Amino acid sequence: QITTSVWEGVTSAGVNAEWLAEATEAADASPTFVGPTITPRKAAAYLFGSYEMLADTGFSEVGMLIQDAKDRLEETGFTTGNNVTQPQGLITALSGSGPVVNGSSNTGGIVSNATIAVADVYALKDQLTPRFRKNAQWMANVNIYDQIRQLNTSSAMSTFWADFGADLPSKLLGRPVNENESMDGAVVSGSD
Repeated sequence: QITTSVWEGVTSAGVNAEWLAEATEAADASPTFVGPTITPRKAAAYLFGSYEMLADTGFSEVGMLIQDAKDRLEETGFTTGNNVTQPQGLITALSGSGPVVNGSSNTGGIVSNATIAVADVYALKDQLTPRFRKNAQWMANVNIYDQIRQLNTSSAMSTFWADFGADLPSKLLGRPVNENESMDGAVVSGSD
């Protein structure tokens, strides 16, 4: 929660350490700080119902409807939101910046523009530095996950995709997977 209309944070890319000979002066490794901002957006759902309708259905049913609407609205906003009338979505924020690992660029070891190969999954993981890889998780449309699951056809790949069952989350290359239907589910040139 904030008391202003914009959240202002502080972040840094970090500092660099160096090896030095005895009695050698260290270089200035002061970090550069930047101030990311987040503008909160208001979400709402207005419902009208009679006392009789609420008495017949119970408040729990109405609560579930509102929760479902909230979940769907936030999934879309936090994924592809425009930062004007919605929150800035993750995909919107990353569009055009950072390392490119999609089929349209054929960089980062991507095998094909129109299919997913095992090498593509490893290439995507390898784009993260160890600093970020240790807490990384996967997020994709279920259609992408289904195509990746089809790659796991041999016992030699048992560590590639792991399903533990019993309500434990699946893991891809040892990292948790998260489904997001607001992400692109097509594997075509320019939109993988």
